[in-house]
Amino acid sequence: MIELKDKKIMIVGLVCYKKELGASIGYIKALFSLKKIYQCKLIVFGNSMTHNLFRYCEYIDESLDLGDLENGMMQNQKLQLEIINQYHCDYLIASTAIKTHIRFLLSSNARYIICATKLLTLLSYRCKTVPIYFFNKYRNMRHEDIMLHFVRRIKPKVFDVHIASLDFKDSMLHVGETYKTRAQEFLLQSLESVRIHLAKSPKHSQNRDTTVLTNSHLPHLKSMQTINPYLIMINPFNVNNLFSLTMPYWLKLMEKITQIPQCIPLVVTYPQVHKDFMEKINHYEGNLSSLIVFANNDDILNLVAIIKEMSCLISPSTGSIHVASNLHIPTLGLYAEWDTGRWGTRDNRYVFIPDIKDKLDSYTQEKIITQVLDILKSMIESKAIDSIKIID
Repeated sequence: MIELKDKKIMIVGLVCYKKELGASIGYIKALFSLKKIYQCKLIVFGNSMTHNLFRYCEYIDESLDLGDLENGMMQNQKLQLEIINQYHCDYLIASTAIKTHIRFLLSSNARYIICATKLLTLLSYRCKTVPIYFFNKYRNMRHEDIMLHFVRRIKPKVFDVHIASLDFKDSMLHVGETYKTRAQEFLLQSLESVRIHLAKSPKHSQNRDTTVLTNSHLPHLKSMQTINPYLIMINPFNVNNLFSLTMPYWLKLMEKITQIPQCIPLVVTYPQVHKDFMEKINHYEGNLSSLIVFANNDDILNLVAIIKEMSCLISPSTGSIHVASNLHIPTLGLYAEWDTGRWGTRDNRYVFIPDIKDKLDSYTQEKIITQVLDILKSMIESKAIDSIKIID
């Protein structure tokens, strides 16, 4: 840990305005830098998702669920403000420049607010601002790097001296043993299910259970003889960004991936999409018998635990690809080209989508699938991705 001459422990809070996975992952470098550079007491004033997501991050002292800050009623805001004021923060970092949110933070007892430069923030002596809307250098800067400029605003000279020495590998998300075991057991069961189906017949039923394996099954599955596969996670779900494939072509991509030796596609669903997705699989005319589906609940750490075990993730610009980047899992993004500036991935490996999915014709989507498959094959050939190991 970096030694500072000032022995007074600062208290710094990051206030999460939106309940979004991608944005929350974008806070991680900033949070890690705050702790390592300033040795502060670090509080995340967030929501139910960030509370769970950061639960095992040792560089965060407390991760609180304040509810919905974006759409909260005034009664909730009063309670939220009371909780924030209990910490008597030296600095509160605002994750948005929306006026109502800045006014909310200015009503707290925090000494200073770190935020974007706007007219309101310029008029307050308590606001230390970053001019992210006024200079071109910020225009295509990644969200996570913009957040680092907010961290720098606290003590610029100290930040500049120490930022280069930080190893951000230490900022990777962690899950507890329960989540890790659950993910590994599920994958063992699923791989055995795929093996059995492939052994029975070249024409398989599309319907397979995705129940979690019990400990009593482990000795048999651990001893099974099989080639270590490449587990390719595919995320076809994207709520906030319409630059994506249509679902029939996502399914076609999954089928094509099953035809690459040793490759097994996997999809993680969540309650709002699971039923519809399974119906589309069951009505698909091709062969998706090797597809593994993990039916997640709303627990974000289940998703993190599964991604940790993957060989690669293929996804549009949305939260799961940012989780994979944080975990150093190889990624292939299906992106609008303009989106790579603010929300780019660690690998900078993309297939560009020219328009929103509802405007894509069959030829364009087939071309995108071909590009994805070519890149995936080259990643395997160049050993840019690893096959998974059967868990001992």
